[in-house]
Order: sequence, then structure tokens, then C-alpha cells
Amino acid sequence: MTEKQDRYIPPLILDNPLRRLEKSPLKFIGKYLRQGMAVADIGSGPGYFTVKLSSLVGSQGTVTAIDPDQKTVERLRAKLVNLNIGNVRTLISSGSHIPGIEDNSIDFVFSHLMICCMSQHREALTEMMRILKPGAMAFVSVTRTLPGKDPRNVYPAEWGSILQDYHQINNGGTMTYRWVILQK
Repeated sequence: MTEKQDRYIPPLILDNPLRRLEKSPLKFIGKYLRQGMAVADIGSGPGYFTVKLSSLVGSQGTVTAIDPDQKTVERLRAKLVNLNIGNVRTLISSGSHIPGIEDNSIDFVFSHLMICCMSQHREALTEMMRILKPGAMAFVSVTRTLPGKDPRNVYPAEWGSILQDYHQINNGGTMTYRWVILQK
């Protein structure tokens, strides 16, 4: 279930090697990930971070890559075959409603710049908490926005309001995005 006004970033941009120039969110989450974990990459796109996450959880771990754009997921599936990665499964679904993941089944959620591409911000966070195991954590980031009225953007006041409902372990930001580690 996706909203018509959700923003879809072309896979070519999401897989662009120039992304290496931005500070990788993997630097913020490395200490929270372990071999054998079940990770959900919500808003995976064509798998720029999915591939790295699959390596971090190892062959005993799993990554479920979730994205609402079928073309992007097909590109990710081809990449997984090409790289011979077997611990990733893909789902075509909105981040605000993920029927393919059971309640309390995920050890870590990774959601980098996903909720700022959709209008259902609170629903996405609620869904992340639904799939997390008790005590498990989520990395969530949103772009820093310019003033405006785009319902997909997560403006600072809304970000602060949403985060009041959750237990924050850590937070920070870069020049381009704000991030938080939440615990269920």
C-alpha cells in the first residue's frame, strides 16, 4: 500500500558511487549490529546499503529489503544474483504497511532517508516498532529540509514531536540529514 504522493528516487541516483562522499550511516550503527541478526532495510531502493548490511550480519543473518517501487526492487534482485548474495529477501511494500514481516521478529531496522519520501511519517515509525523484537533497535534518518509545505518532508517540529513517542538511544546529524537510534 503506497500513497500516490510518495516520492520515488530513481535507482541510478540511489546507486550512484558519489553517495560515498556523504557520511555513511553505517558508521553510526556498526556497534548495534551483530552476526546472525535479522535486519529490515526499509526503503532499501536498489540495495546500496542492503548489500553492506548483508555482509555485516553474515551468512547466519538475514536482511529483508523493503521498497515500494517494483522497478527498484527488480534491480536489487538482479544485483543480489550477480553478487551471489543469499541472505537477503525482498518485499515490495510501503514503509507504513509491511504485511510480509511478522510482529516482534526483527533485531534491527535500518531506514535511511525513507520516511522523508512519504507522507505517512508516524505510521512508518509505528510499523518499524511493530516488527522489532522487544529491546531491539532502529536507525532512522530524515533529510534536513528547507522551509516549505511538502507533506513528504519531515520538518524539525514534526521530527521532534514524533520522537517524543519513542525511547532514543542516540541521535545526531550530518550536513544533509538528521538521525536517531530508537529502542523498542
